[in-house]
Amino acid sequence: MLRKCKLVPFTFLLSVLAIACKKKESPSSEKVALPYITQTGEHTFGCMINDRVWRPSPSISSETPFLYLHAYLFLRDGADLISIKARIERESGNDSTSSEYFDIYAFTDSIGSQRPLLNSTSRSGCEYYYDNYKEGPFYGYRSIISDNSWINISRLDTVERIISGTFSAEMINANDHTDTIRIREGRFDLRILPP
Repeated sequence: MLRKCKLVPFTFLLSVLAIACKKKESPSSEKVALPYITQTGEHTFGCMINDRVWRPSPSISSETPFLYLHAYLFLRDGADLISIKARIERESGNDSTSSEYFDIYAFTDSIGSQRPLLNSTSRSGCEYYYDNYKEGPFYGYRSIISDNSWINISRLDTVERIISGTFSAEMINANDHTDTIRIREGRFDLRILPP
């Protein structure tokens, strides 16, 4: 019995050491995750494009990305229109190699409820562009009429200049209608730029 009692603490100590000595992943091997859904002006944007996380963040690629993330609020047709732009420009050496770009626009008359994201000819829409400068080609996608194409502006604070919300879209290639992508779990929490 005494022998078993001595083995229990020894086994416990080995288990603790094994857990504590677990190899940590290097930053380059960490998975890129979507930002949390927040409403505090954290300056975040992200979504899933099909099964790939898309987030303007330096951790997306080992290449050097230039980030562009802005929200604008302006008056159009007597109503407030929000325009959200997110772009990643990658370069290798001194040359730009590729660019990915989101443009989401919607009127702000339905805060807190889903509003359809239709296409560029409507009062709201979502567009996604990908351009590989070196190898081509250029792809341009637009949201289509679907129950899965919507935006929900959960916070619009014109005093603190914050806009937050979620979005989803079914998108079609403008040049090849058989080429579609799905945008899921979209979220943004941005500071609105001054006029």
